[in-house]
Amino acid sequence: ANYRARKGEAGIADYTDIAELALRLTELPEPRRFRRIYVDEAQDTSPLQMDVLTSLLAPGGAFIPVGDANQSIYGFRDADVRLFLDLIDSEDMSHATLDENYRSQPATLEAINALTTRILGPDALVQMQPAATPKDPPTTHPTTDVLYLIGERRQPSAEDEAKMAVPAILARAAALGLDYSDIAIL
Repeated sequence: ANYRARKGEAGIADYTDIAELALRLTELPEPRRFRRIYVDEAQDTSPLQMDVLTSLLAPGGAFIPVGDANQSIYGFRDADVRLFLDLIDSEDMSHATLDENYRSQPATLEAINALTTRILGPDALVQMQPAATPKDPPTTHPTTDVLYLIGERRQPSAEDEAKMAVPAILARAAALGLDYSDIAIL
């Protein structure tokens, strides 16, 4: 209550306040309704945002959600990827799955698929595949190695991460004859 009161005194609104205000606007007499609502990055829609969108939809109208469940990153903002998955799984929704990736190397896609499967389960998401014909010849891409640092369930400290990563990086650099300037850590 103190946070909300202080915002009110200062005349400011946070992200959730804006969505709540939008929902209240839809309760006005005869608000405008839309036959189609395009929702980009729909995987990051919160229940409150979905309420706003649903209240703006005209009877018989339809959502056009565009998103990638693998890229849902706003859980801290109450986004729920299940809202997106439920939308695309509904009976009246047709959808196209874009599972070919033209920008990433196979090793990168394997890492992404393994990580998302580990976090969200094997059936929850689309597994990305390298495109049969990449836009650029493979020789134009630098080599990509993915180093998995799997430790305990707790958040590792920077020192713990270094103890896991440094030996693996040193061994890989030596095996490939790489200079340290050839290595990027993301």
